[in-house]
Parts: sequence; C-alpha cells; structure tokens
Amino acid sequence: MTPRRAADSAQRDRQENRRERLGGLGRARLSFVHAVIGLAVLVLIGALLGLALARSVGRGAGHAEPLPEAPFAGPDADLALPDFQATPLPTIDDPFAPTPTLVVARPAPFPTGLPTPVSRAGPAAQGPFELGGQVAYDFRHAALMQRAGMTWTRIEVTWRPGQSTSLAGREIERAQRAGFKVLVSVTGGERRPDDIDYEAFVEFLSALARYGPDAVEVWSEPNAPDRWPQAEIDGGVYLRNMLAPAYNAIKAADRSIMVISGALRPMGDGSESVFYQQMAAAGAGNFLDCVGVRYLAGGAPPAENVGLQQVWQQPVEALRKPVCFVAFGYLSAEGYGEMPPGYEWASGTTAADQAAWLADAVRLARDNPYTRLMIVWNVDYLTWRQEEPAAGYALIRPDGSCPACDALGAAMSAP
Repeated sequence: MTPRRAADSAQRDRQENRRERLGGLGRARLSFVHAVIGLAVLVLIGALLGLALARSVGRGAGHAEPLPEAPFAGPDADLALPDFQATPLPTIDDPFAPTPTLVVARPAPFPTGLPTPVSRAGPAAQGPFELGGQVAYDFRHAALMQRAGMTWTRIEVTWRPGQSTSLAGREIERAQRAGFKVLVSVTGGERRPDDIDYEAFVEFLSALARYGPDAVEVWSEPNAPDRWPQAEIDGGVYLRNMLAPAYNAIKAADRSIMVISGALRPMGDGSESVFYQQMAAAGAGNFLDCVGVRYLAGGAPPAENVGLQQVWQQPVEALRKPVCFVAFGYLSAEGYGEMPPGYEWASGTTAADQAAWLADAVRLARDNPYTRLMIVWNVDYLTWRQEEPAAGYALIRPDGSCPACDALGAAMSAP
C-alpha cells in the first residue's frame, strides 16, 4: 500500500468512527426523550385517576347514610310522586269532616290553544277573608253594612253587544265613594243564546276594567243552558273562548283586579264537578285568581248542609284556587207571610235562624284558607213575589231591623 492510500484509509477509518459515536449519542438522546415522555404520561394518568377518586369521595361525604331503597310494589302499583305531596283541605271543626284529600297530579305542559297569561294575581287576589253585601239601589245602609264587617259590594251588569260601559262605570265610582271595594259580575242578557260574541264581550270587559273595579266575575252560570249555548256547555270551551282572553284583557288594563271565574249554577246532578275538571284539564288555573261560587239556601244551618260542603270543596279539589262566594244567603219568610210555592224548604227558617246561620258560615269561611271573599245576597231588596222572594234573603227585615248585622260583625271581629 502506498503512503497516499494508507493516509486515505486512515482518514476513512476516523470518519467512520466519528459517525458511530454521533449515532450512538443520538440514539441515547432519543431513548432519554422517550423515557421522559413516558414518565410524563404516567404522571398525568395518575393525576387524573386521583382527581376522579377525590371527586367520588367528595360526593359520598355529603350523605351520612345511603338512601333507603323503595320497596317493590309490583308492576301495576301507582308510582309515588315525592315532590308533590297530597294536601288535605283545611279541617273545619264540624261540617266538613271527614275532609277528602286533594289529589295532586304531575304538572302538565302548558295547554295548547291558549294565550300566555299576561300577569299573575295582583294584590286584590291575595289577603285574608273579606265580607261584602249586595245592595238593591244605593248605599243608604252603608253604616249597617260596615257594622256587619262588610268592606265589599257587588254590582251586576247585564251585557249585550254594542253596550257602553258608562253606566257600570258610574256604579263602580258610587260604590267606591261609599267606601266599599267593588265586585262587578258581568253576564249576558240573552236567554238561551245560540251563540255568544266572545270578542265583543272581552272588549267590553277591557273597557270596564279601566274604571278600576276591585274584582270582575267573568259571566255567570256558564253551565246553565239558559245562560250559555247548550251545545257548548263545557269547562274547556268556557276557558278557551271567554275566561282566558278576558283574564288577559282585564290584567292588561289593571293587573290588580281580581279575576273571578263565572259561578256555576247548582244543577243537582253532579255536573258542576265535571265542569270544574274540564276547566282544570284545559289550564284554567293560569287564567283566574278566584273560583266564583254561589249558595242560596235556607233549610238548614251550614254545619248540617252537604250541598254547601260540595259547593265549597269541588272547585278547590279541581283547580286548587281559593273560592269567592259571589252570592251567599239564607231565605226567611218572617215578616212577609206565607212562603211562595217552590220555596217550602225554607218555610221554618226565622230571621234569627238567618242571622245565626250567616254568622256560622262566616266563621267557617274565616277558618278556611281556601275562601277569599263572601258577598251576602242581599242587604236590602224589597221584592217579594212568587218567582223570586228576594226580600226574604235581605238582611234588613220588613220592620227595618237587622238581626244579622250584629251577628256578622261579631263573627268578623272574633279573634
């Protein structure tokens, strides 16, 4: 080998050795990087597992004991609804025992086909029980009404399409000047109507609300064929066509006005309960502040009258709203002679009975948180005729006395 070739060979050997050293160093560095990455991944996985375990322990620490398992009741058993406990009606010492338990259903979606309520109940719908009386013409007996604990009065308005609200407005202003809150009951003037102009009626209520009544009853006896189209007697129809739009119109004018559903006529066949259930199923609870009811009798005291119990409880069971008695009274023929035919059931009722029974009813109402208002029908009517002995219901008796005034005052002022 020549010296030159020997030198070239040595040079190649040195370059090869250098490449081997650099390669080994690169591989060592790469192995070190891989090791570091692997260790970091292991640390991260460990941290995540530790965090999950900590959270699980944290959640478990909130319960001192495990929740008990519900016993299996079988495939056909009703499911309990723990968030909606059944609430019994308030127990009233005597007449309404045993009191049925209200059944609270699962909350349903907002019914379709109804407008959105524009407002919730205003201040008039809230508060303690209050008493009122309906007068015949004026407030000449205002002092006696106040002695009886009355702070409300009721005005009846008979509506026809195209009718002005001016007369009703003047009556509202007169009652308020006399110092009384005002319930206006508006119903149709046509007997056995084939149809009702619902839009015109709602417009009338909207205009009436601008006079500032304290409460409005939307129609009267919508379950009676002489007051409502017979083919449309249905609680859902009443709600959709009249009550819901009337509620929104009244509240848009003045949200403080208490909106009362039309009091049903006692039909004696149980259909009132069905009507209330139809209203409830259609969503009526969103479109009324108080359920209107009426009770005019005279044959027995309230503690002994099953009919009064039903009038009181049926709407509360169905709608879970307070009741407002738009007309409540006991008939007595004392001072007027013989009771007209058809009213013999009240023949034995004296003026003293009337006073005592009204006071008893007020005491029951005051003890019942589901009763918001009671309007006594009536204060001073003078009509005594066969078809309607209205004067027999009056607090002011033929001799000018008012035995019920002091009895009611005592009932209203009792602690």
